[in-house]
Amino acid sequence: MKNLKILVYLLVINLFFLTSCGSSDPDKNGVKAGKLLCEIYEIEEEINDLEDEIDDFYDDYNDFDWDVKSDRKEMADIQKEVFKLREQILDHQIEIEKIRMDIRKIELKSFDAIDSDDDREQWIDDYDDAQDDYIDDNCDN
Repeated sequence: MKNLKILVYLLVINLFFLTSCGSSDPDKNGVKAGKLLCEIYEIEEEINDLEDEIDDFYDDYNDFDWDVKSDRKEMADIQKEVFKLREQILDHQIEIEKIRMDIRKIELKSFDAIDSDDDREQWIDDYDDAQDDYIDDNCDN
């Protein structure tokens, strides 16, 4: 019975903690979203670098001739490397979509500001301003 009381207390404390963590402050949430967008920009740069690497491989690939037996291995190796790079790009794209979902979750907090007609609109304006300010000050885009 004593263990049950302890479990119930822990559950209540955890629920209180979880419900109090989600702030609907537009400025704080705009900064959070700005940080996430900076992450997206960095990942997109990595994707661009990988795509440039693929282009370089294809430039090399075009120098070979399939009819020349010694070139075939080189061509196959290039295709394998390009495949690996495309897998990395796909992983990065999945990571970007996960981050975008996190941003959408943050943006849903705008619906907490529905006391009057203008509340949500004001929340979105403040959120957008904080997000843009963070990006301007901190992102390398």
